[in-house]
Amino acid sequence: MHWNRLHIAGNGIKPTQLRTLALSLKENTNLQELDLSQNFFGNEGAVFLAELLKTNKFIHLLDVSENDIGPEGAKHLSVALRENRSLRVLHVRRNKIGEEGVRAFAAALRENKVLQELDFSGNEMDSGGLKELLEAVRFNQTLRHMQLAGNSLGDPGARLLGEFFRGNKTVQSVTLSDCKISPAGAKELAENLVFCPCLSTLVLSYNDIGDAGAKAFAKVLQETRALQDLHLRPPSGTP
Repeated sequence: MHWNRLHIAGNGIKPTQLRTLALSLKENTNLQELDLSQNFFGNEGAVFLAELLKTNKFIHLLDVSENDIGPEGAKHLSVALRENRSLRVLHVRRNKIGEEGVRAFAAALRENKVLQELDFSGNEMDSGGLKELLEAVRFNQTLRHMQLAGNSLGDPGARLLGEFFRGNKTVQSVTLSDCKISPAGAKELAENLVFCPCLSTLVLSYNDIGDAGAKAFAKVLQETRALQDLHLRPPSGTP
């Protein structure tokens, strides 16, 4: 039997075990999806995965969420991403890659021309890291879906995203749940969406955009046909 999906999330895989697994998969021509989330193998495990990505030409989806990967591990993965030509979906949510790790991935996206979905949710990224990421995505031209939830982007990040949306011709969905965006930031996002013919899905749940932000998006929905799916669920406890 040939397996094309391997999901071993939450199995307490240690770096040494991951090394053995990565070595066994280097020449595998069947596996397309590899889910290693919630194993907490850290930077050492990320090094072994990076070596796998440099040689494997068949894995399309890799999920390394919740693995205590820091900036050093992110650097190794980003180097592999520059060389890899098969990966279409990469989930790195809820790690600790920080600004340094985001910069490394941003540099890789300038060279990688195949990745279509990137999940950076909950990775200690602020508006400074977002700026570098968006500049790389603008240059990249292949990324279609970005998940940035749970990062402290705030209104400065909303402003950067608004500017990005104006010239966006490729990204189709963006998730910004719980990013500390206020009514002012929501207005800037909404005003720029009118000039974005590509974005069809925007998730802004669990921000504090208030009535003013919601009204700004209501106006956008009257002026554009591109945006089809908008999520504005308020934070818990909001009256």
